[in-house]
Amino acid sequence: MLINVVAYDTRPQQDKTQKYGAATGGTSDYNIIIGMFDGNRNAEIALVGTHNVYIKSDYLLMNFGTFDCTRIKVDQKGVNVPVSQGATAITITLPIAEPDAIYGVLVIPNWSTSVYIVTKTTTSFTVGFGTSAPSNAKIDWLLYR
Repeated sequence: MLINVVAYDTRPQQDKTQKYGAATGGTSDYNIIIGMFDGNRNAEIALVGTHNVYIKSDYLLMNFGTFDCTRIKVDQKGVNVPVSQGATAITITLPIAEPDAIYGVLVIPNWSTSVYIVTKTTTSFTVGFGTSAPSNAKIDWLLYR
């Protein structure tokens, strides 16, 4: 799964002078992709100022609202996590314990189903599926705060 982080500048066209730069250097104009999380657990993206930030994949676009920060980092994620055929839920053990259970989880299955979070703890979360998993079922997930 490839997740693009996109910054949208919502000011009128004539006011769009803000430049964005990725952590690797350089700048680009407004309304652009500022970086990608592509499987590197420590991938970071530098932002300057306050921006509306969206997580975008081939399947969805999530608005995480406005961030005022210098870095976005994905610490906890799973890619191509196998789900047993016929399963209607899976419990994911977090690689690193969280300080509390007040976090969000984005889950993307590779089959057509509804997805919901059943429980969250500091060490795991359980994902429920509206349609049982077919053969070769997998999910991608990321934890955000």
